[in-house]
Amino acid sequence: MIESIPGSLTALITLTNLNLSGNHLNGSIPDSLTNMSLLKTVDLSGNMFTGSLPEGLGNLTNLQSLFINQNDNLGGTIPESVGNLTKLQYLDFSGNQLVGTIPDSLGRMVNLQYFNVERNQLVGTIPDSFTNLHQLYLIYAKGNQLTSLPDSLGGMAGLQYVDFSANQLAGSIPDSVGSLGILAALSLQANHLSGNIPASLTNLINLAYINVSNNCFVVDPGTPNYQILSQIEKLSQTVYLPQSADCPFESIGGIVSDGSTGKPVEGATVDLTIQGNAAIEATTDGGGSNNVNVALFSSNASFAFASNSGGTRYLNGEFQALLTGVPAQGTMVIDASTNLMQWLPILTNPPGGGLFQFLDPGASNFPSRFYRARVRSTP
Repeated sequence: MIESIPGSLTALITLTNLNLSGNHLNGSIPDSLTNMSLLKTVDLSGNMFTGSLPEGLGNLTNLQSLFINQNDNLGGTIPESVGNLTKLQYLDFSGNQLVGTIPDSLGRMVNLQYFNVERNQLVGTIPDSFTNLHQLYLIYAKGNQLTSLPDSLGGMAGLQYVDFSANQLAGSIPDSVGSLGILAALSLQANHLSGNIPASLTNLINLAYINVSNNCFVVDPGTPNYQILSQIEKLSQTVYLPQSADCPFESIGGIVSDGSTGKPVEGATVDLTIQGNAAIEATTDGGGSNNVNVALFSSNASFAFASNSGGTRYLNGEFQALLTGVPAQGTMVIDASTNLMQWLPILTNPPGGGLFQFLDPGASNFPSRFYRARVRSTP
């Protein structure tokens, strides 16, 4: 039984197709493989190779298909020389342990149609040079450590299938995505994206699927983001809830419930003390203490719920809240939730500034209820 690629194999310098997939081969991929310059197809998927990708892969300039995927212990970086493979149409490095960035040189592979690097440890973003790849119809980069979507994404006009889910993407969706006229599926779930979903997405007349769940978008019914997603003409499936538990929402408060009865505690004031990221400690006027285990969102805004006895509290069957530092521009929206995932707008207030107080007389209908304050830009 052969356990690794024998050196004698690489002596077959006239070989054009090499398929060793699914053979449990181990050891490193020999550098001598890159001397087989007539190869058009290489498939080393589903093995147990270790080490890194050969630096000389770029010598295989006749390659049209390269599959070195599903080798769980294959690491290192993507060699810059891969950009020399100008005849390459299909590139699959998925399911390895590749690190570093995606080389800018890959933008020279002008015949590339299929690019799959999902489930690695890649960082950074997709290079702007990919706008040169006019035949590229698929980018799968799920399950890496990528941190941003490039503004140039909209210049990759041939894209039909895009998957950046389960990365570390932050910021917003580039407006340029609305230029991807033949895009059919867009997966961005499980990231840290926030802000407004671009209205330009309504231009995507071929988009049938979009998933933006587990991000930091506010897409509750009635919000601009929800309306934009609803207007995409051929959309057959939209997934956008729940929101990620570590989204930096502006501010949050909650009713204090008695641990034994589940009833709201009369006169309880909320002291927003973060214990890890999983508890709100609430102290009643009588000096008692209750711990309510919840997912607590951090604040990145200038305004906040006041936590003194005259500010945020449950009293006489009503939840009373006082917001401080409210900006003068934009509309203040108060949302309520019982599970910190689905949010319902209960109050919309015109631009004001300074202090803002609100009451929720329906609070006693719930064993526990949580509140979120956010500012919506005024059109």
